Amino acid sequence: MTHANDFSRACDALLEFEELYNNTPSANHSVFSLEIRKEELKALWVKVKESFDGYSRNLSADEAGSIAMRSAKTRYQDCYAAYLTCAALMGETMHNLTFVQQSSSTVNPSAREPEPIPRSSVNLPPCDTEIFMVTTWHGHLSAICSQQ
Repeated sequence: MTHANDFSRACDALLEFEELYNNTPSANHSVFSLEIRKEELKALWVKVKESFDGYSRNLSADEAGSIAMRSAKTRYQDCYAAYLTCAALMGETMHNLTFVQQSSSTVNPSAREPEPIPRSSVNLPPCDTEIFMVTTWHGHLSAICSQQ
């Protein structure tokens, strides 16, 4: 009987979690809270699967066992539907929150990194000499190539 109780409690916990999530106003969600809730939902689903496996292994092969198995399968499928629905809604809400955050940051950027100062480089022609001199004068670069 303990497997039946474990399965029933696991199903109840998952269905209550879905109901609580569906009754939570969307303004109370953040990407981070949804990540935590999604992990909790996954853990509840794992418990449902494990307890269903334990329960189904211990059912008798007679007619009472097959009736109990049909009932358990129906409950298992209800839990799976609740898991999928809740996980999909969480994923969609996370996507929407991320999209809103990204679009608001492009419209009104608050903390932008300063752009790096462009490095200037000068391509000089080849010079076959031992004396080569580069000088700058008021921001202008001049290179002298001379042969001795």
